[in-house]
Amino acid sequence: MSKIKYYRRKLKSKLYDLTNKLLYGCGMGSTGVVNKRELRIAGLQRTGNHAVINWIFAQSPETKCYLNCVKPDTDPYLSFERRGTVREFQKDFFTKFNISAERLGRFSRKELLVYSYEEEFLEDVFCSGKFEANHDRWIGKSAERFDMIILRDPYNLFASRLKKEEDINANRYSLKKDGERETVIKIWKSYAREFTGKTSLIKNKQLHINYNKWFLEKEYRRELAESLGLEFSDDAIDQVLSIGGGSSFDRTSKDSSGTQMKVLERWNHYKDDENFINLFKDNELVELSEEIFGHIPGTEIFR
Repeated sequence: MSKIKYYRRKLKSKLYDLTNKLLYGCGMGSTGVVNKRELRIAGLQRTGNHAVINWIFAQSPETKCYLNCVKPDTDPYLSFERRGTVREFQKDFFTKFNISAERLGRFSRKELLVYSYEEEFLEDVFCSGKFEANHDRWIGKSAERFDMIILRDPYNLFASRLKKEEDINANRYSLKKDGERETVIKIWKSYAREFTGKTSLIKNKQLHINYNKWFLEKEYRRELAESLGLEFSDDAIDQVLSIGGGSSFDRTSKDSSGTQMKVLERWNHYKDDENFINLFKDNELVELSEEIFGHIPGTEIFR
């Protein structure tokens, strides 16, 4: 994005926010509950976030809305990734929603509103006083609010991230660069601590997803749907979306047969890679992984 486009977009967002604030303060915004269910999600890239969200969407009745890759401390309707939503996840997004009206606080009613954060620290996503203070004017009141972490085991996650780094469209943080590598591990461990109850940063209803179990176990998926108050169908479990290029290893070649992908065996691709092996010298990382995902046969070679 050029500097001119960047500043134009920043100015446009500022004007929307100021107008929204003015209308809300004058009592001219939406009143009452507009979202039956609100789902806020945090996950690292290459975790399977979009596969899980697409599956949740398939279990939910209309009207449903997904805002992809929003930024902390901002109005999700202003900061979401437009291209990812429009072209890949909800092709009818701009015909279904008047996005200008949503940004001004004139919200349409929705059965499900989902907005997701990628590569962000938990404190920035779930502990933002600024977001809570502006919640109702930014996205409207919700009957139920759920906060979710999607977590994949580090062996297969890091293998998928390294494979993605071989593409031109890499991840936000690189496992090959000092500093960025430490950031990825730090974020993963903070998610795992919250997942296991070692920290309690999340205050809304918590519904964390163990990606490995979600991929493998139909009954686990059924329980997740019930926890969200959705009617379980298991539709879209085999769909592979093109968001982010699809799978790091298979791209979209396994679309309609996604459960046949070897997503729990990706680590084998890098088992002799010294940089990959060194990632698992972090004892806390390994201990948290085993507590959540159990022992992954074969990974003992990294110890």
